[in-house]
Amino acid sequence: MLTTRTILGLMLTALLLYLLTFHGLGQRELWSSHEGRAAQDAQSILDGGDWRLPRLFDGRPELQKPPLYYWLTAAMGWLRGNVDEMAVRLPAVLGFILTGVAIGLFLLRQGQKRAACFTMVILWTMLHFTWMSRVGRIDMPLTAACTWCIVSFILGQQRTGWPRHGWWLLGYLALAAGLMLKGPIALALVGIVMLPVLAWQWKVRRQEDVMKVAPLLISACWGIPLVLACILPWAYWVNQSTSGQFVQEFIIKHNVQRGFGGDDQLDGHVHPWWFYLARIWLDTAPWGWLLPMGIVMLWRKQLQSPVAWLGLTWFGVIFLLLSCLQYKRADYLLPAYPGLAIFLAMTVDRGLQLIPEQRRLGTLRSGWAMVAVIAVGWFSYAQWVLPSMEPERALRPFASVVRSHLPAPGQVILFRVDSHHLAWELGKKSARVWEWENLAWWAMQPNAIYVVMPEKYALECRAALPAGELIRLGSTMECNQGVHDVPLVLFVNGAGRAVAQR
Repeated sequence: MLTTRTILGLMLTALLLYLLTFHGLGQRELWSSHEGRAAQDAQSILDGGDWRLPRLFDGRPELQKPPLYYWLTAAMGWLRGNVDEMAVRLPAVLGFILTGVAIGLFLLRQGQKRAACFTMVILWTMLHFTWMSRVGRIDMPLTAACTWCIVSFILGQQRTGWPRHGWWLLGYLALAAGLMLKGPIALALVGIVMLPVLAWQWKVRRQEDVMKVAPLLISACWGIPLVLACILPWAYWVNQSTSGQFVQEFIIKHNVQRGFGGDDQLDGHVHPWWFYLARIWLDTAPWGWLLPMGIVMLWRKQLQSPVAWLGLTWFGVIFLLLSCLQYKRADYLLPAYPGLAIFLAMTVDRGLQLIPEQRRLGTLRSGWAMVAVIAVGWFSYAQWVLPSMEPERALRPFASVVRSHLPAPGQVILFRVDSHHLAWELGKKSARVWEWENLAWWAMQPNAIYVVMPEKYALECRAALPAGELIRLGSTMECNQGVHDVPLVLFVNGAGRAVAQR
């Protein structure tokens, strides 16, 4: 039976999660490129498209990522009645919550009840981790899948009989989910954490732990075929349906070339090896600053816990792996955060034990007060700061102006614009054009043709356009209070001169 203290704890946890993630989640437009892609892909599924291969509004098949995130978004849209900002971001919120639950459950199973509470709170209130719960990107659900996989494998080692195989079954299914979210990187992230864990169990404490290693390795005889059965039929069908483009686009370009070099379109995300080392202190604030203290406590043998070593290893090996890759984003480091949260929770728990008893309660109260401040801070950020930033990112007012001239589903030409956010706001029937010669063909059409292009090309349009005429109708700057991150301009060709004059 639930005690009053447990019920109160659950209520406070629900309040904390609301303040951190749910409040204001759907109030802003789809800012990131991936959010726009996810919305289009999910809508294509709900509109009757083939769920195995989601498509963008311009008809292009989604080959950058596997489809699980888009399936989740479509499911959320179906439950809500339509695909909107909430539907796109709810899978990230779900991943955020499930990741914290996974590491909390893990520490609880190790007999670390207080540290289990600490690790969830630390993870959920890390600055960048909290922000990514509010963004519709794959990295948060990927983190949840990898975390559950690692936790399930280790917890399975600590059990016997059918419970052991139940945990391992969950682990292999989580691995399959990770592969269907982002591909081979999920296997790399799980493998690089489990390999040192198994090596340590096999060599350093051979007599005690060798019987834990062998059954897990043997389970791969049924676990790997299970994972392959979950993903290979889809991968084979997609590759055959796209005449091999899936392997070329996703495997080679978005994994091999982006990871190790060779892709000429890296979107400005090529960074030096120390990129994550410089970012980690801000992204994990305010708790990441305790990392040096924890390492010192390990060095002085004040923190002698295999769980703490596991957390540090988990964080360290993923940190080193991603630092060696060429293509770097702060979001990619999220799968390392659960390990860091475990290590920091064990550090805080041990630090409290070392504090004199008369100061311990005051320290705890100060810590919980800081958590409350963080929660209120995120509430305030979502309530007042983010709305003030909306004019710089919003494209809905501009899309409304475009569609006031050309109601949907009329075709809009996007010249050198690859904005998935804009494509989502415009709706279907937009075509991309990259060369001035092709734009000239559209400009000379006898019927009104509407063209959107970045302002920098609009300034050189008259000189660069070999034939035809384009007449300016409006811009994002005019629609968004005179500010916008990516100024866009709407034109109509000469056949629409009457529209321009009105």
